[in-house]
Amino acid sequence: MQKNKKITIVTHGANYHPDDLFGVAALSIYFKSKSQPFTIKRSLDKKVWDKADILLDVGSVHDEKKERYDHHQIGGAGERDTKIPYASFGLIWKKYGKKICGSIDVSDYVDKHLVAPLDASDNGVTLYDIKNPEAHPVQLIDYIDAECILEKNKSKDKQDFDKSFKKLLPFAERVITLYIEKGKSKMLAKKEIQKIFKKQTKPEIFVSDKFIPYDFEDYPQVLFYVYKDLRGGWSAKTIKLHSSTYDSRKSFPESWRGKRDGELEKVTGVKGAVFCHNSGFLVVAKTKEAVLELAHEALI
Repeated sequence: MQKNKKITIVTHGANYHPDDLFGVAALSIYFKSKSQPFTIKRSLDKKVWDKADILLDVGSVHDEKKERYDHHQIGGAGERDTKIPYASFGLIWKKYGKKICGSIDVSDYVDKHLVAPLDASDNGVTLYDIKNPEAHPVQLIDYIDAECILEKNKSKDKQDFDKSFKKLLPFAERVITLYIEKGKSKMLAKKEIQKIFKKQTKPEIFVSDKFIPYDFEDYPQVLFYVYKDLRGGWSAKTIKLHSSTYDSRKSFPESWRGKRDGELEKVTGVKGAVFCHNSGFLVVAKTKEAVLELAHEALI
């Protein structure tokens, strides 16, 4: 696009969804980073759509060269290898994600953890089963829908979806930015974990002098993560089976759970044992030696 030309971004008017909100937010982040002037319009008028430099979530056309990003046409606009179809946010991200993030790895991370789930919700794709119908996970879409419902509940003459959409844009931009930073952090952590893992003597227990946020998906042999706790002492935590569950590859023994100090020392036989969480995913000790002893004992 021509430098310094004011870009007109258009999406549909009336009520909105996360995919058009976040698609516009991604474009806003991109053009701000380029110091390129732009304006955002929401309209149900086809004449306005036709004049758009970038049109998303409306128009029944997906054509990157023409900057048209809709997925409502017959046959949709393609899907990922994971079978999750693209919605407008995903189509925008596929074109601009790497440019925004400066890295394909970070862009892919954001797509997997933010973009694809929102695309799935817009395309009616169920991603998980709810075990307890009385308490389902709180999602971004719930918040966006609630804001939109506030406008729907108003009388027709007082509804202002454009104002509501505009109010949510900074929030959406912030969420995208946080996921980008989290992705960058994950990439750095991965390199650090690889370096430390080469020096480990027992692959089931990963030991670090500081806590490095990591899920160890690439290390199925790791069962416990031992690290120096920011609050003092040392901790050992279990490794989740996968990022979408709280179930662990291996938990700390039932007999330890909920116990503290002398009571935990007695049941474990480890001097310096401080605490074991009720759910069995974490133990805390005064020293590195003590927490390692707890981790080794839990392996048996």
